[in-house]
Amino acid sequence: MHPHLTPGSHLGQRVTSASVLRHLCAGLLCAGSFIAIQSNSIAQDAFVDADTAVEVQPDSPVDDQVIQLNQMAAQGGTSLGTALNAFTRINRWSDADRWLQNGVSGVNDPAELAGIAKQIGADNLLRLATSDQISADAKKMVEKLGQAAQKFAESKSRLAQAIDGLDADSVDQRLESARRLLTGGNAAVAALVAAAVSESPTAPREEILRAMLKISESGRQAIEQLAIYGQGSVRARATGALTRIDRKSALPDLLTALYGADSTPEEKSFAQVNLPPLTQTLPTLPEAKGVLFTELNRQRRRAQDIENGFDTVTLWSIGADRKSVNFQSVRTVIGAYRGAVDAASRLRRVGGLSRGMLDAVLASQMGYRVMIDPDWGTVEQMESIDASFADQVGEIDLSDAIALSLKNQDYPAAIGLMRLIGRSNLAGDVQGLLFGSQSKLSVLVGATLHGEPRVRYEAAAAIARLNPPSSFAGSSHFIKCLAEMRDLQNLPLVLLVETRAEVALQQELILSKMGFQTEVVGAVLDLERCVARGGDLRMILSKTQLWDIPPVEMIDRVRRLPKGQNVPIVFYNEPIRPSDPEFVANLVDDEEEDEFFAKPKPPVLHQPIVGTEKFSMAKQIPGLESDRWNAPSRQIPMPRTPAAFTNLFLDLDLVNRLPELTAIDRQQFRKTAMDYLSSVQ
Repeated sequence: MHPHLTPGSHLGQRVTSASVLRHLCAGLLCAGSFIAIQSNSIAQDAFVDADTAVEVQPDSPVDDQVIQLNQMAAQGGTSLGTALNAFTRINRWSDADRWLQNGVSGVNDPAELAGIAKQIGADNLLRLATSDQISADAKKMVEKLGQAAQKFAESKSRLAQAIDGLDADSVDQRLESARRLLTGGNAAVAALVAAAVSESPTAPREEILRAMLKISESGRQAIEQLAIYGQGSVRARATGALTRIDRKSALPDLLTALYGADSTPEEKSFAQVNLPPLTQTLPTLPEAKGVLFTELNRQRRRAQDIENGFDTVTLWSIGADRKSVNFQSVRTVIGAYRGAVDAASRLRRVGGLSRGMLDAVLASQMGYRVMIDPDWGTVEQMESIDASFADQVGEIDLSDAIALSLKNQDYPAAIGLMRLIGRSNLAGDVQGLLFGSQSKLSVLVGATLHGEPRVRYEAAAAIARLNPPSSFAGSSHFIKCLAEMRDLQNLPLVLLVETRAEVALQQELILSKMGFQTEVVGAVLDLERCVARGGDLRMILSKTQLWDIPPVEMIDRVRRLPKGQNVPIVFYNEPIRPSDPEFVANLVDDEEEDEFFAKPKPPVLHQPIVGTEKFSMAKQIPGLESDRWNAPSRQIPMPRTPAAFTNLFLDLDLVNRLPELTAIDRQQFRKTAMDYLSSVQ
């Protein structure tokens, strides 16, 4: 049993580099370090240091040194690489371009290509790949070199030889083995992990683990995959390797080895020996479950707290043979959600879980699956989750699992759980999902009032799949949510609180460039009606000088509305009127003041308010920075371009777990609502 997922290319990774840079970085940036730039004695004599190289003008007149380099390039092989290294350093782009096309294009031997790439060096290959003076055909050759370097560095036979040499008698051979492994990057880590858990490693396990950790700390996570999902004998050796690395950190794996329903005698024996030094006495089964459940909750909190940014980590997954590991680069937040899945898998191996534990296990699985695929929910995916939890059908309470996920703001998990309703055998009792207790709305029905549009729409869609009776507690909320879904527009909505026509027009133009539909309201009372109406509301933009109530009270009123709890509110400062003395004073320095007032200037009283670049930042809205509400409230200068909102939306992306509703999402929700409403009329 190893309910393991390997995310594919649709992970939503934010990658902007071209394929050339990907191959170069993968093949030549190993273990966080560049391959040393190498050159022979001729290049060293010609170019003493980097400072000298910078002073040479691009494509300067040919001299004897350039002639020598061209002669060297004509020899091919590593001499060609050395010459290209030098041409790049002295900015002889035309020569570099020519030899890349004429010299590299005819080379097909991977080892020779890797040797050329090594001589050129990672720094210079990167310069060649990004220079606008290198032709597209030449850049294809740079990509070819990068691919060859990566393939050569990750060669299984080459890495196996390096592992064999870790305990060689010769110091030089051991150093060469270490260098080969360092250049192998994550492929070398995978090979070392497989060797560390093999029955008869070709080198001492301690040496293998030491080499693995020198290359990457993520090697420990790779071994954890084998300790959780590997074959029986492999699990025992993987647990032993984790204990050698850090016994304290291996506590969850030792507890799983001791009480796992599928643990081998070897696993149990090893855990019985290594647990007492950590826990003084051998933990009981309930104590072990408690520790593993605490670890699961810790990993889920970590997944919630981590920023959804651009940072990446190496994600390790179990191989098909359950004796090896695979790797890929994913966003850090995806790695955190996978950590929760691994913690849940340890708990499941123990078995005999309470309903609350099972709910948390399923929620962690659904959160991870929806994070790597926001559109999760195909027939095949439903069959997969049913098969994974086939032995727990009837033991899981989806209502409690959804309630806990919503409470923790784990929206991917909540949405994934809702998508099971009406489609999966895990949905359980329909009555419990629709009907609450003690005159309270059920969790699912209450979710139709949630502040997050996607959550309430998924809840309404789940209820619709249950074919509910015409009347049940909260049925009016369900129907209102369907009406809201039916009325969804093609564009997301921004509410603009503004009474001046010229300002409203300018802000509408800016927001339309950003892909928003804008609705202008003149009073806070009208704003409250619009917020209560719902829809795909992305932001409230407002002036600071409201005629009916203070801005801070407006924030409170909006936040008290269920559908306004999570909406960002942005206030823009009022521009200083050109007739203000402060405006004139800010236009000139003190030294220029006399000259400014001495010379007649055209009157500025009729310049438009919108368009000036002077804004008053002195009066900040009191109470705006309060942490009373979770959703952001900001104060910015009056927007002149879409760039004014960049920081706000970047900050929101770091917090949000799922993408905003797309046009296709809105269309699907609209169709769901229309189909149901037409069927009940």
